[in-house]
Amino acid sequence: MKQIQFEGGISRHGDHGVNFLIADGIYAEIRIPEENVSEDYGYLTMKRAIQDELAKRGLPTDDIRWWYDDDDNLEPDAIADAPVLVEIDEED
Repeated sequence: MKQIQFEGGISRHGDHGVNFLIADGIYAEIRIPEENVSEDYGYLTMKRAIQDELAKRGLPTDDIRWWYDDDDNLEPDAIADAPVLVEIDEED
């Protein structure tokens, strides 16, 4: 079982602020916009992007323990209309 961590910081690919989801072999990031956003910003957008990428590759999606157990209690901007960078290392 892979444990997903949800954090904020600087992009792996630049100097801009991002929120990211990370676990062994899985990384997704979403750029934090200039305007005020909640701590949950982009979480569900990244989660869905990871699930879609794993499914597209024929990899299991049910062996991940997500950061939040209950997606219903997140701020509205957890679903963000923004691009997500997803990196999957199939060897992990």
